[in-house]
Amino acid sequence: MRMPGARLRPALFLLWLGLGAFPREAPAARSSQSIRPDQFREALSLTVEGNERTYWSLDRERPLGFDVRGPGQVKLITRLALSDSASKGSYEIIVRQGENEIARRDFRVLPATDVRGGDAAAWGRHRNITFRVPPGSHRYRVLLTGEGGGSVAVRPRFLPPRPPRRRVSITPETYERVLTLVRDEKEITYYRLTPGSPLKVTIVGPTELQVNTRLEFDQTMKGDTHCYAVEVCEKGVTLGQATYEVTRSQVAVYRNRSTVVPGVAKSFRVALDEGPHELKIWFKNTVARGVAVKLYLPAEDVIRKATRKAPTGT
Repeated sequence: MRMPGARLRPALFLLWLGLGAFPREAPAARSSQSIRPDQFREALSLTVEGNERTYWSLDRERPLGFDVRGPGQVKLITRLALSDSASKGSYEIIVRQGENEIARRDFRVLPATDVRGGDAAAWGRHRNITFRVPPGSHRYRVLLTGEGGGSVAVRPRFLPPRPPRRRVSITPETYERVLTLVRDEKEITYYRLTPGSPLKVTIVGPTELQVNTRLEFDQTMKGDTHCYAVEVCEKGVTLGQATYEVTRSQVAVYRNRSTVVPGVAKSFRVALDEGPHELKIWFKNTVARGVAVKLYLPAEDVIRKATRKAPTGT
């Protein structure tokens, strides 16, 4: 029963029904932990908005190196050393684990007005890189590349895993076609992408995108096992990628597509920084003609953004 004068807007009402019309305890905020690298150019003490922070610098000859134990996430807070308070700058950061590239981001920055210290005349505004750390002990290297000169100060932080989060599916803006998958008498909507038709979706961060995928097995594909890779890109920069080796599913079928068999489901997640992200999702390294994709976001992020966008009533 609604109170007199109360009104639920249609968009919020649907979310209210779909996510449970009951109060939920707010998730506890994660406290990050500092990571001390054992490979760096030098340690820096910077004052940011009146607070002293320890950064670790790297240049093109001396990368940053550290060990961390997962599961969780690593957040790299980066600042470019500038020649003066009026100059701009650009730099590229690559994160590697062994020979594997984990993340690559290209940044262009203006000077920050609230950062002091170190051997630079000025520091650029902070730019962040976040990546997932699987269970176990792992070593990462942070490399500085790009055409710009100078060095970069980095503040690595470890974020322990969040408690399990309820997730809701979202619809991409463009896709090749809608697919209906049937598993255990339950229908699930997927979206097909082809080599010439990637998925496109715009998401406002900070949040974490979950990408569920199924390789498309058709009659031209020989053998029981096939490989494929999926990439999430923003303006040509890869934010997340995964490579899989899969077989045909024994429990799922496509409705009205008897000549195509879905592969075993595989998924990965991509952390997105604050702000809007225009994403494209591709697949490669396979003879398959298509991949089925389903996208999820944490429910609390969807509710929060819908509340912000909702118009005020009169």
